[in-house]
Amino acid sequence: MNTRLLLFIFTLPFASFLISEEVQPEEPLDVFVMVGTSNMAGVAAPVKKLSEEQRKPHPNILVFQNNKWLPLQAAIAPYKKKEIFGPEVTFGPMMSEYLGKPIGIIQSTLTAVKDNKGYRKTLATVKKAQASRPIQIKGMVVQAGERDGGTEAWAQAFEQNLISLIESARKDFNAPSMPLVINLAIPNPEIAPYVMDIRDAQSTFTYPGFQVVDCDSIPQANDKIHYTVAGELEFGRRLANVMIELLELQKSPKP
Repeated sequence: MNTRLLLFIFTLPFASFLISEEVQPEEPLDVFVMVGTSNMAGVAAPVKKLSEEQRKPHPNILVFQNNKWLPLQAAIAPYKKKEIFGPEVTFGPMMSEYLGKPIGIIQSTLTAVKDNKGYRKTLATVKKAQASRPIQIKGMVVQAGERDGGTEAWAQAFEQNLISLIESARKDFNAPSMPLVINLAIPNPEIAPYVMDIRDAQSTFTYPGFQVVDCDSIPQANDKIHYTVAGELEFGRRLANVMIELLELQKSPKP
């Protein structure tokens, strides 16, 4: 028999095995973008007051940090300048449990609903994360509003700025139906003279895939603006609960 034919016959099964063992495309990681100011960082919530279990790393919840995906761990990923934690400690596990699979978190700073510099930085981080592996931006949570009540002009522009944030993020993150959740601004007129106007605007504002989270009963530190340890844990739970509500609505058949 022709030696070339023999070689083909004997190598064909091996070639078929290689084809069947090809690496399948990586499933996109569902990612949540978490942006905000001091209560997103957790400035009044020291890690040392968490339980040992709460301080452990979460291998199924990944945080994009320094161009790498690292397991969620209080004050380490996301990294904090101090040993503090934010709502990600409870938000992350709740979202992973709800979806029944690993998730990712991208955390960034946004000082106000209209913060062009902060938004550009957030977008740059999202783009780097998208280039690092296949991901799908599943939702966005925002802790802001108080600084938007700093002046009357900012307060009057709040609703339009909020629409701009929602539409820009959905377009720029390539997530056209991305749910967005924001906290009801903390009522502290001494810091933000027009914050009550912001709260009024939030309470009446409606937009598809958007919802405001009432945080008035969340425990605060003595400064009446920052959440305590129990407050940050509860903040994360409330953000997750409302995000889950919005994701459930997306599943509902449209009339």
